Amino acid sequence: PGRIVLAIAAVTALVSGQALADKLPLPKAAYSADITFETDGRISSGRVNVDGYKERRDLKDATGRDSVKIIRRDLGKLIELRPQRHAAVELRIAAAEAAGEFGAAATDVDSFYGADVTPQGQDTIAGLQTTKYHVATETSPGLKIDATIWSTDDGIIVRIEGNALVDGGKQQARLQLSNIARGP
Repeated sequence: PGRIVLAIAAVTALVSGQALADKLPLPKAAYSADITFETDGRISSGRVNVDGYKERRDLKDATGRDSVKIIRRDLGKLIELRPQRHAAVELRIAAAEAAGEFGAAATDVDSFYGADVTPQGQDTIAGLQTTKYHVATETSPGLKIDATIWSTDDGIIVRIEGNALVDGGKQQARLQLSNIARGP
């Protein structure tokens, strides 16, 4: 279940796409926003700040546990702060992927960068002009994603709705950004 939350939610606020593009590239926009993930009736929420290859995610899961992740794609690092334990863990992105923390198939938005998409028209979401895309991919054996992604031309993913088929079991997930502010 945790993989699925990040699988679709993870197309988080990061993937960019030029209007009518056939791939979802890395984001170009610097922005901050409130973020809400919903899967299997559980809701996680928080704040995301993105500036090119740099990102900070402050989230509270459905159980009330805080999570802070600092992602430096330019340095190939993920730093996870664990406030309740007064600890921090730094991982190379490849190690984080192997641990299922980041970028692994369908566990994070990074698994969708460069994914083949089908444009489905324009839409206004949260006051922003977006392109609506469909993505259907098998990110690893036994894990298929079928999602709709709304992205601005400069890379702000405003909404994601979709399903993940994990070893034959279907799970729905949704991501929504609100209070979006452009700039660092």
